[in-house]
Amino acid sequence: MEAKRAALAALVGPRDAPALVVLVGLSGLDISIIEEFVSAGAVVLIAARPELVHQWLRGQLADPVVVRFDSPEESTIRVSQLTIDTQQHRAYWLGGPLSLSERELSLLAALARQPSRALSFRDLFEEAWPGEYFGDAALVKVAVRRLRRKLREAGVQIQIEPARGFGFWLAAS
Repeated sequence: MEAKRAALAALVGPRDAPALVVLVGLSGLDISIIEEFVSAGAVVLIAARPELVHQWLRGQLADPVVVRFDSPEESTIRVSQLTIDTQQHRAYWLGGPLSLSERELSLLAALARQPSRALSFRDLFEEAWPGEYFGDAALVKVAVRRLRRKLREAGVQIQIEPARGFGFWLAAS
């Protein structure tokens, strides 16, 4: 833990100087370390793959999707103007509550935790239904269709896009 903190401190530099820290391909990094640098004024860009960083720096990506976890336990997830409180089992758009079932909320939270990354039918099934996945994507597709309808009716400007033959991903517009 201290080694990670020291490595990030070397990247950011003095606490009074805002910096851009680019973290690529991380796994298991303590969120509190990232929050520490963000609170010190650093901008932290976390990308799964180096090519995404290059596209972002060249301005080839649309406005970046900003995801913020309010605590290491990930109790609150924010993507654009969407807020999901996983402890209270509630979702909000522009501060107003969304009327979602528990399954719909679980699917939305799974997608929002990793926006712009496609999640497989299996991953989504495991988030919303306990038990063993039997390879039938129809149940997930029907639940996502209902979720999309509710989001559209509420005026939510975030789309759930299909990853053909694989699953779905969240796109903020």
